[in-house]
Amino acid sequence: MSKKPMADSLQAEEVEEVVADHTECEMKLAETEGKYKRALADYQNLERQTAESSMRFAKLATKDFVEQLVEPYDHLLLAAKHVKDKGLDMVITQFKHVFESQGLQEINPVGLPFDPQTMEAIDTKEGEEDKVVEVVSVGYALNGIVIKPAKVIVGTKSN
Repeated sequence: MSKKPMADSLQAEEVEEVVADHTECEMKLAETEGKYKRALADYQNLERQTAESSMRFAKLATKDFVEQLVEPYDHLLLAAKHVKDKGLDMVITQFKHVFESQGLQEINPVGLPFDPQTMEAIDTKEGEEDKVVEVVSVGYALNGIVIKPAKVIVGTKSN
């Protein structure tokens, strides 16, 4: 009979040991899951940042290229005002489509209030006060960022 209480105490010790091992395993599992989730989140953030970085790089490269083409394009537009030629008009139309596909938009603010963010006032003229009366040179914005402000004449009150 004396062996039975000892066996019970051994079983109780074994159960306590198993429970302690189980608890320790659960804690290690929770810790590992936490590390895994943080590593996964870090990886997803890295993927997102890499994608954003490459998009910024592409936009920057596009911006530099488009900025270089805007001046010759303006010269073509000026030539088209003086020379009526179907070939020249076709080239201008092709340039316009390419520019639009890259996100370039004209800033042509006739009749709008003067905005120093998108326009450069080069003169004043009698007309509706603080409104653009005439556009001397069209401006351009690439994906919402002004790369060339429109050169405008702003209206003033008559004396």
